[in-house]
Amino acid sequence: MNTIECAFEGRAAVAPELRTSANGVPWCRLSVAVGSGDDVQWVSIVAFKEIAAHATSVIGKGSLVYVEGSLRLARWTGKDGIERHGLELLAFKLIPLRQIASPAQQPARCCIVRCRARFGRSSERGSARLAATPTDASY
Repeated sequence: MNTIECAFEGRAAVAPELRTSANGVPWCRLSVAVGSGDDVQWVSIVAFKEIAAHATSVIGKGSLVYVEGSLRLARWTGKDGIERHGLELLAFKLIPLRQIASPAQQPARCCIVRCRARFGRSSERGSARLAATPTDASY
């Protein structure tokens, strides 16, 4: 199975709300804005179990957060009945960051700390590390 892991920091759009799945597993979803001004990208984050419980207790609207996780393709049916799909990040680390300045004075930085592809083969020849900033991200 191929997975892409990444890490970044951004601002939470809203405070996450703790929910429980049909199997009794706690989970939460939140959107994080990465970048500032016209260069903002919204990333959908899903967290489960202890990570979700902790996130809902410490992350609020506008909180600066650090996220690590693996990307996956999500499918859902919209309110209009049309099936949709998109990428979401399955978080294995979700940490609120301390703020030195107010959110208005300190925009979220667009910074990909790590992006690694893992392949389900015995060799890790396909794995790579890269670091990118908004100015040199040409992918």
